Order: sequence, then C-alpha cells, then structure tokens
Amino acid sequence: MSKKIKLFASCIPVKGAERSIICDLQRQTYNLIPNDLFDVLEAHDGKSLKEIQEFYNNDFNEILEEYFDFLLEKEFVFLTDKPQLFPNLNLEWHDPTHIY
Repeated sequence: MSKKIKLFASCIPVKGAERSIICDLQRQTYNLIPNDLFDVLEAHDGKSLKEIQEFYNNDFNEILEEYFDFLLEKEFVFLTDKPQLFPNLNLEWHDPTHIY
C-alpha cells in the first residue's frame, strides 16, 4: 500500500486569478504555486501520488512528481497511511456582532 499525501493543517492553499499560494500559518510564510497545483491539492488531498497520476491517465506524471517533491521539500505535505486521522482546520468564522 502506498502512502497517502496529506497537506499539513497549518498550510492553507489560496487560489488567485493567475497564480495561487500556500500560506504556512505556523511558519508565517507563503510560497507561490501554479493554479494547477492548487486544483490538484483541493481535489486529491489524502490520496497517493499513484492514485493522482492514474486520475490524470498518467499524462502528467513528471509534473506531478515535481510538484510533490516541492511540497515535501517545503514541508507543506507529509506521507501517511491514515489521512483520515489528520483533519483540516475549520476555517469558518462567525462575526460576533449583532445586526439591528
């Protein structure tokens, strides 16, 4: 069984018009990423690299490997057998003010 790729909860991808970023809340940094990588992260969090490559019919294997090498090097993702044990941050926010 191959390991699943899981985004650290403190690393939040944010999509932009032309480029996206990953905001690392713990380290208080960010890195620019292509919008295509953002789409892969959003659609395939918790899947193995092999599963992701198969989803794209192995047409982009080299690019996907480069993307995930970058993510591992920057410590935005980690590998696990049980991604369900690592929930994402709840980003809901409720305004505490009253509307009259």
